[in-house]
Amino acid sequence: MKANKGKKVVSYLMIIGMTVIMCLSSFTAATGAEAVDGPETVGVEAQGMVCTDADSGRVLYDKSGDERFYPASLTKVLTALVVLENTKDLDKETTVSDNAVNGIDPSSSHIALDVGEKITIRHLLYGLLLCSGNDCAVALAEETSGSVKEFAKLMNEKAKELGMDDSHFTNPHGLFNKKHYTTPKDMAKVMRACVKNKEFVEIFSTIKHVVPKTNKSKKRELWNNHRMVKTKYAYYKGVVGGKTGYITESSFNLITYARRGDLGLIAVAMRNESGQDAIVKDTAAIFDYYFKKYHVEVLDKNDIPKSKVSIDGKVVGTKAKNDIRLLLPKGVKAEDVKLDVKPYDEVTLPIKKGEIVGKVTASYDDRVLGASTVVSTQDVISRTQELFRIGAAIFVVAAMLAVAIAIVVAGKKRKKKRVFGKK
Repeated sequence: MKANKGKKVVSYLMIIGMTVIMCLSSFTAATGAEAVDGPETVGVEAQGMVCTDADSGRVLYDKSGDERFYPASLTKVLTALVVLENTKDLDKETTVSDNAVNGIDPSSSHIALDVGEKITIRHLLYGLLLCSGNDCAVALAEETSGSVKEFAKLMNEKAKELGMDDSHFTNPHGLFNKKHYTTPKDMAKVMRACVKNKEFVEIFSTIKHVVPKTNKSKKRELWNNHRMVKTKYAYYKGVVGGKTGYITESSFNLITYARRGDLGLIAVAMRNESGQDAIVKDTAAIFDYYFKKYHVEVLDKNDIPKSKVSIDGKVVGTKAKNDIRLLLPKGVKAEDVKLDVKPYDEVTLPIKKGEIVGKVTASYDDRVLGASTVVSTQDVISRTQELFRIGAAIFVVAAMLAVAIAIVVAGKKRKKKRVFGKK
């Protein structure tokens, strides 16, 4: 009876071992397995121009978008953003310095601030964005950082944060300096960040702002000098606001944000030699093209089919992490796009469920229209971990078999002793 019990123990342990190995095998099987669209028919005079989707940042039109230009007063959109992000109380009063009044070219744009004048940061921002006040720019820089030089450091830090890799700023107003430059693409990046700031949008979209009487001045009326906003002769439907920029060294520049329904566009035109009317015409032509020919649809992440990708030789299940916002040509629907899932080159095993592993892109007519990251739908171990687990399982099974054999051998010895004892 004891021997039979020993055999049963061995049988049970072998079954357990085979079960462990089969489980490991099934586990191994289960876990192992953006384009530029240029409207060729639209000609623009500006030497550099881009149009981007304000929501995704995708570049739609690109004419010398990476070329460096002197931005002139386009600089002030970055100045405003830096001030807004570094100021807790916009209604705090600041005292205008001599440098803010007399340290700028007197023939350049200003709102006639006076030395010792007390005025709020909010009113200075209106003077900066609506009237392009260079005196306002210096006053804001000094209030924010103590000096123009220190404020320029904040500007460059923010530019770097926004991915403006071909830009460098030396002052808050844009008056000429050889080391003060940017590109149309970089200016589109900062404008995209600006239009996400509610205070910025409220200020730069205002048509008229009244600065109350101060200790040095009667009340001031500040008017928006962008020609495409409401009430202006070049009004363009959907234009929210923007910024002009001119100095002799840079010629005419214009940055504009417009929105119609779900589609928001940012146009940056730099160095148009023909004047304000011409650069406004450039902007309107580009806006016409995209507003008339494109529309927005959203592809829900739950409607994006789950896919599988190969990572380190193992198949990994994936699903979209976010909805895909599609900028589609008129007549094309979301279901018409082609979806393609690819893993990121730097992703390696092991992978945890929910970890970002790649990207799904939506394209139509060989043009990328939108994208979303994809995440793993499962835990996936590496080959090393897999071998370690198999080795550990084999070791456990071997140990259990050794114990079982030892039990059987011990039982036989006890049986022999009893037999010999009877004799």
